[in-house]
Amino acid sequence: MTAEARVESTSAGVWTLRLVTQVDGQSRTRTLEAPSCGELAQATALALGLEAGVDETNERETMPPVAAAETQGPRAPSRAEPEHTPAHGNEPSSSVGFGLAGALDVGSLGSAAPGASMSVSWLPGKARLEVDGLLLPTVQLANSSTGIGAALSMLAGGAKGCWSVLAHKLDVAACGGAEAGRVLVRGQGPALESSSEASRGWFAVRAGALLTYPVGIFTLRAEPELVVPLLRDRFVVTGIDTVHTAAPVALRALLGLEVQFPQRIGDSR
Repeated sequence: MTAEARVESTSAGVWTLRLVTQVDGQSRTRTLEAPSCGELAQATALALGLEAGVDETNERETMPPVAAAETQGPRAPSRAEPEHTPAHGNEPSSSVGFGLAGALDVGSLGSAAPGASMSVSWLPGKARLEVDGLLLPTVQLANSSTGIGAALSMLAGGAKGCWSVLAHKLDVAACGGAEAGRVLVRGQGPALESSSEASRGWFAVRAGALLTYPVGIFTLRAEPELVVPLLRDRFVVTGIDTVHTAAPVALRALLGLEVQFPQRIGDSR
């Protein structure tokens, strides 16, 4: 078998080969095309190998481009690498909470005092860091024997930290913190020529529990607390009567709602 080949490159970047072979006195002509010279050489070798045993009429054939991946040998298996998937259940989430609550304090102002509280919290995982404000509006006290009374109110701000000890849908956390503020007392009664007024600083430590339960986009929160004042000033109407002394331990309860951003969807807390 004899063969004669002529290679040309077109302006479109296609390589063309015109191959003329003679086998047993019969002449055949093939035209091969490929996008590169190397692939054209491979196609030519294949055509020459098949020429002796294939009976074909002269025709123009266009060889399909050979993908680079097909000309390469088998790819060596890559070293297995561990997959890194986010462990949503193990990595603590973080959110910020804004809360409003009603309050009931027994002991700080001498009797049961309703009030209101607002809070801002940061929740990294099972922990909670919170600052809050408390307002106990006017509470009336009176001594039935002397007719002397007083109107008391308190405004305080505090900070506390909590740690979740039961992290389920109903979350129970142990909390501790402190607060500072002012107590205002205004003396009242028929024996007083004029209304007397005084205020003192309020400093106390707090310990209690925080229970939270998600309800839709809100979180229901309940907080029983023990409040221990560090200073127990007496408020006295001079020469007449003591109108107020803080209890050694006050009991405080708060119930309200909180909104957290972002929402803890799918969190076990």
